[in-house]
Amino acid sequence: MKNYINILLDAEFELSFPFECKDFSSRCIASMLYEPLFNKKDGVYSSNYIKNHYLNTKDHSITLELFDGLFFSNGQKLTSTSIYKTLLYQIMNRTMFSYYLDFIEGVPSILYDDIHHGDIGIIDIVDKNMLKIVYNRQVDYCDLFSNVEFSPVYFNENNYPELHVSNGKFKIFKIKEYQITLERNGYCLNKYENIKYVNFIVNKNLYYPIELYRKGNVDVTSCTYFPNELVAHEKVINKESNIFFILGMKKEFVIFKSAFKKLLTDYINKNLLNILSPLNGYFFDNDLEYKECHIVNNISPKEINIAYLDYYPNEHIIFVLCDFLSNLGLKINLHGFDIHTYCKIDKSKYDIYLTLSVLLTENNYDLSIFYMSYLDSKDIEQYLKILNSEGPEDDYKNQSEYLLSHALCLPICRGRFIYMKSSHLKNFYISDKGVYNF
Repeated sequence: MKNYINILLDAEFELSFPFECKDFSSRCIASMLYEPLFNKKDGVYSSNYIKNHYLNTKDHSITLELFDGLFFSNGQKLTSTSIYKTLLYQIMNRTMFSYYLDFIEGVPSILYDDIHHGDIGIIDIVDKNMLKIVYNRQVDYCDLFSNVEFSPVYFNENNYPELHVSNGKFKIFKIKEYQITLERNGYCLNKYENIKYVNFIVNKNLYYPIELYRKGNVDVTSCTYFPNELVAHEKVINKESNIFFILGMKKEFVIFKSAFKKLLTDYINKNLLNILSPLNGYFFDNDLEYKECHIVNNISPKEINIAYLDYYPNEHIIFVLCDFLSNLGLKINLHGFDIHTYCKIDKSKYDIYLTLSVLLTENNYDLSIFYMSYLDSKDIEQYLKILNSEGPEDDYKNQSEYLLSHALCLPICRGRFIYMKSSHLKNFYISDKGVYNF
């Protein structure tokens, strides 16, 4: 049996810490280099790191007790202090996913007000290899910490994170422009020691991966890049993903939301339903009524710019939108980008843009914070009043309606993880969080 596996990616990657991954390819690689505190597969949690965990509602705390004998890929011990430093670093540096940690006491004032006036509710109990987290609101911490973004990261003697040291089953071996090779981490408990190397290879051709798989040249195809028309004819693994398609827009296009929603939902239902699932609101348990409106073209100027990630099936969605806007007499300038260029552009310069976001949780509160970045600064105060006044019985109804009329975005659909894998990789799976695992 060969001692390596080949996994395809559909877009370029950029080697990053797990808490800095801006694209899905980089996240796939990170999920082989790093292992989260919990693994979530089909709604069931397991852990190779957490020996015991407790939620204490009396003192509003979460306690995580780690196994002893854990190591990073350089042979240094992985302890509760490693997790403490990882979480603290993300909070103090306000990294891109740090707002998910605002349930921790003392963190909101740091993240949102830049005020450091007291202790942060993370306590490292070194002698017991335990971490205690004091919370200001209760969260599903197993769900949150099953994301690779919060995996333990190694910090050197100067307290800086080391990119080439990891805690997962593999470590970095060799990097090329369109390929990265990982080698097995000898310090990590790994049942599948026959697999010494993992090759992640970029392939942008939509149909070629199936041919490569059939020839035995590929062991796992990309999970986010599969032709809609072939899903029913191939033996694939097909599950809902945490990747969301969101249409961003300037304020003058907010009145078009109902029309956009109907147009794109109808198109997806007819043409892309095997790979996309339409959304019907800003929150998953709260369907919105999109009222029909009389379309009047008051857009000025008559020429608009639309940006999107130039990958399948994004162009299909954009072209449908363009046909609609062209019929209103608008001239459309399309701008398709690769993933790394798209991450760097100033999207506020475009009238409409299609973006893909990985949501780490489906918690309504976290979604509320996520949507705040799509509000004009003058609308945020009223939005926060609604957020703070709503109780559980309100089911986020008022907030949903406010977002519909004010947010400069429209959730369109969520993607699916669809992939083929070799029969000798029976234990390989992609978790509910998009983490690659054995």
